[in-house]
Amino acid sequence: MKKTIGCSCLALSLLASGAWAAELDMNATTLMGFGEESTPGFEDKFRVPAVQYVRADVSKLGNENLSFHFYGWGGWQIDAGDTEGDLTQGYLSYRFPKANGYAKAGRFYEFQTTGVEQVDGVGFGADLAKGLRLNLFGGAPVKVDYDNKGDYIYGGKLAYRYQNTSVSRPLPCGKSVTSTNCMKRLAATATNVSSSPATHGPCRTRASTSMRMPRTTSPPGTSPSSGISWL
Repeated sequence: MKKTIGCSCLALSLLASGAWAAELDMNATTLMGFGEESTPGFEDKFRVPAVQYVRADVSKLGNENLSFHFYGWGGWQIDAGDTEGDLTQGYLSYRFPKANGYAKAGRFYEFQTTGVEQVDGVGFGADLAKGLRLNLFGGAPVKVDYDNKGDYIYGGKLAYRYQNTSVSRPLPCGKSVTSTNCMKRLAATATNVSSSPATHGPCRTRASTSMRMPRTTSPPGTSPSSGISWL
């Protein structure tokens, strides 16, 4: 396990140094604890476990669109000398310049409608015409203890994204023509015969004495000279 993690870190360093403009983003977390394990009928044991998590992303591997992604962990029972670990993911990815397409190969997680699968294989995806998108993957499932998975797995997903192409005509206040509040504010502003600009909330307009608004009766309790036309 320790050799696997060490070789993986060395390979990442070589990838980052060997590629011309490669960028390496690496994160490592170490957790360590200690305690006494007491089981009735057995001798007490003092435990000292340690776990190391490593995540790395190498981008621009000689190409702006080529990258490598790695994540794994290793555990060491210091008091007993036992070790364990797992390569969670490690794959090479290429992003195509058009159609939001990608291709990847290695160990990765595939997120589909029916669930999530950890796969040793390849995956592809791209946008098609008129809002359609296609994703495909295939390979061997990563098996864990006591599972009943087969020797290979494959699948795909065809998705559709609705695209709204309607265009609304903006008003001077910056809202759509269907905005009732904005229309009322514009009407109230237009009845102000002052030549100075008037501002009412988000709507801004310059009043004009040539605009004529329909005469209406002011509600009871209000002044007829308020300059506001009630709609």
